[in-house]
Amino acid sequence: MKVKPSMNNMFGDKNRPTRRLKVNLNKRLLLAIAVLTWSMSVPIAHASDYPDRPIKIIIGFSPGGPTDILSRLLADKLSKSLGAPVIVENKVGAGGNIAGAFVAKAPGDGYTLLVGGTNYAIGRSWYKNLPFDVLKDLQIVATISKNANVLVVSSASNLKSVKDIVREAKANPGKLTFASSGAGTVVHLAGEIFKSRQTLDITHVPYNGAAPAEIDVMSGRVTMMFDSLATALPFIKDGRLRAIAVTSRERSGYAPAVPSLEEEGMAGFDVTSWYAVWAPAGVPKAMLDRLNRVITDALSLPDIRQRLETLQAEAFAKGIAGALDFEREEISKWTSAVEALGPRSE
Repeated sequence: MKVKPSMNNMFGDKNRPTRRLKVNLNKRLLLAIAVLTWSMSVPIAHASDYPDRPIKIIIGFSPGGPTDILSRLLADKLSKSLGAPVIVENKVGAGGNIAGAFVAKAPGDGYTLLVGGTNYAIGRSWYKNLPFDVLKDLQIVATISKNANVLVVSSASNLKSVKDIVREAKANPGKLTFASSGAGTVVHLAGEIFKSRQTLDITHVPYNGAAPAEIDVMSGRVTMMFDSLATALPFIKDGRLRAIAVTSRERSGYAPAVPSLEEEGMAGFDVTSWYAVWAPAGVPKAMLDRLNRVITDALSLPDIRQRLETLQAEAFAKGIAGALDFEREEISKWTSAVEALGPRSE
């Protein structure tokens, strides 16, 4: 007796293609999960080993200025805490923006950091064609310190007060000059605000850093300068510079004999400098958290606070979230100030 072949025997098991499809889909799903798990574990593994090679701190100003001094102080403590060399590298120019652009383009691996300050909050609105966005291409790691600025002239100058400067500038429009450590820096904007508030014609002379600017003010080549109190005070004490006024609303405890611009008749004039650390966008959170923790711990050390006092600065430690909120507030403040001054710089 012949048995008729069934449809399944003639054409194969109709469920086999479906089974094969399910098997293939399951394999692909497992492979995708494995790849995703591996990719998520890589930064965590790297973060746990971090750092395993030297870290570079990039700064945009010349050796000897406040940014350089703070960076080298910080580098020493980071090196000891992290167990890896931390090297400071000066990339001078464009008000710190050469350094900022360099770090913004660096890999987000935690091995390239930027130390700067108020200039990056100002630069976002001051420059029309800035090659990086401090909020998008960089991420703030921690705040470091803050300090007052001071208006100074040569000790040989006949200008001894704000009234003297205003009187001389109005009598001789365009004759007076003021130096800064770079275009778009906080001390540059302090000078521009000073000019605007008093309706004065004073020419800005930008330098690549505070040190060369101070030399020309001391020699009388430039009339005056808004400078960091930290770098100006030694020259004030040895008689090479004369302090006219500090830029905070109240007198500084580091120079109590120097009046504030508020006292000198410029109500509400308050321009203080602050410093912070940034990393390129994309650095894993675990690395950022570790860096913030190490920096914050360093700022609480008695020897660091004592060293900051010698720089006429005070520790200004914030967590990452607090630092970001502060940065956004500063950017908003300086955007309003820059817009009030008129056309922006290129």
